[in-house]
Amino acid sequence: MNSKPNILSTAPLNPDLIKRAANNGVGLDVVSFVATTPILSIELTEEIAEMCTLPVTAVFTSANAVRAIAATLQLYRPDWTIYCIGNATKNAVLEHFDITAIAGYSHDAASLAEVILAHDVYEVVFFCGDQRMDTLPDLLAEGDVTVHEIEVYKTTATPKTLSANYAAALFFSPSAVRSFFSANPAEAVGAYFAIGATTAAEIARHTDKPIYTSPEPAKETLAEMAIDFCTKKAES
Repeated sequence: MNSKPNILSTAPLNPDLIKRAANNGVGLDVVSFVATTPILSIELTEEIAEMCTLPVTAVFTSANAVRAIAATLQLYRPDWTIYCIGNATKNAVLEHFDITAIAGYSHDAASLAEVILAHDVYEVVFFCGDQRMDTLPDLLAEGDVTVHEIEVYKTTATPKTLSANYAAALFFSPSAVRSFFSANPAEAVGAYFAIGATTAAEIARHTDKPIYTSPEPAKETLAEMAIDFCTKKAES
């Protein structure tokens, strides 16, 4: 039997997953490669407060965007129609809205744009970070949807050089991928696991190593895929 394989997660995971990995003879380390910071300017707070009084169609592609405006949402309890991506973002939305507020949900930006266009939406407010991808706003603009972007958080790269090699690595955003590869060679990881197609595409720009994409945008699903992968590797 080979020595214990190790997984690198670039975002925090449920402790139960780390325990499950250990029970299967797999190590699981968590090392963050990006940091997010809410934008807390008076001007932005006033703009969001005004939005909370309007019948906005809001779009969130990151739980960080929801958390960045959570205090204002808690204060005003807006009556919004919401479209979002991924389980983490959906769960963050549900901390402030009833599930009936979510008019559309999908696994990636391209398919969410299709959902919005199919619902004959003509104008949305896109709450995003400073490193948001172009996919969603570009597709909506092509479909004659007016997109008002409100930048509510900033993402900062926090690259770290690995001191060991990993059998697998989990990535949850393109910005974390870029940060990782700015300090580490592709050979430091045996196989790469991506939360979605956009993150997988960014990984593919840096390596020819195997890339596995989660069938749903859930951190737990991606981690379980990697644990199963490494368990089989340990048994081989």
